[in-house]
Order: sequence, then C-alpha cells, then structure tokens
Amino acid sequence: MILFQESNFIKFYKISCLCINRGNILLSFQLDGGEYAMLIKEIAQKNRELRHMRGEDLQGLDLEELHTLEKLIDGSLRRLVEEKEDRIIKEINALKTKGGQLEKDNQRLKQQEMSLLAGQRHLLEPGQSSDSLGTNISSMGSVDLHQDHDNSCAFLTLGLACYTDHFHANKFFQRS
Repeated sequence: MILFQESNFIKFYKISCLCINRGNILLSFQLDGGEYAMLIKEIAQKNRELRHMRGEDLQGLDLEELHTLEKLIDGSLRRLVEEKEDRIIKEINALKTKGGQLEKDNQRLKQQEMSLLAGQRHLLEPGQSSDSLGTNISSMGSVDLHQDHDNSCAFLTLGLACYTDHFHANKFFQRS
C-alpha cells in the first residue's frame, strides 16, 4: 500500500514538474479525476507532516497526534545522538592510536639519543671527561643551529659536537 502510494506520488511529482516546465495543463496527461484528487490530498498531507516535524502549525493537532509526533521526533533524536556518539568514540580511538604512536616515536628518539651519547663517550679525546662533553653539548643548545644552512654535519643538527673526519662519522652512523 505504501509502495503504491509512493509510486503514485512520484508519478504525480514528475508529471507536475513536466507541466510546470512546459506550461501544459495537468489534464493533458490523462490522469483520471480520482487519481488526481488522491495525489493532491497526499501532497497536502505530506506537506502538513513536514510542517509538524519542523515544529510549525501544531495548533490543529490533538493530543494523540502530538504524542505520535513526539515519538517520531524522539526516535530521530535518538538516532542522531547515537551517530554523534559513534563519531566521537571513533575520533577518541583515532587520537589514542596517534598518541600511542607518538609515545613509541618519542621512546625511539630517546633511545637514539642515548646511543648517540654513548657512542660519543667512546670517541672522546684522551683526557677529556664525559662531563666536559655534557658541558659542550649543553652550551651548544644556545647556538643557533639554523644559521648555516649549508652545513652538512649531522651532529650539529642533533646538538652534538661535529667531527671533521668523515670516516669516523660514517663509521659511527653505521653502528646506530
């Protein structure tokens, strides 16, 4: 029954659009008077329901119709809230995943830093203490490393002392 009514409604809508676009009279499409009247009534009913759902024209409704409308709107609102909750949960889970990945990356970078510092201690000049290395590294923190963009020394970008001997530097990076 509903499918039949919807198909008639769609048929009437298409015919109405054709009539409006071509300036023809609806009667020329050979709709009998009963079908035409039924479609007009159905359009009026759907427009009324739409106005009611928008909260317009509620004065003419009795208590039962208001209750039915309330149930319909409550169901729609419940589906809306569920969809919103699902999207929020998905976003939270995505952020948790991203946070976990950032923690892993941070841990990996800390381990790389420790291995670089450990490798640096092995390459100290005789008589130089690891404390002086720490002092040199921390004093380099105040130096603007981005001053010389042509500098190819990777240690400067890491905040470590630079080696002039590329053989030792390459050997050091191969161990890491």
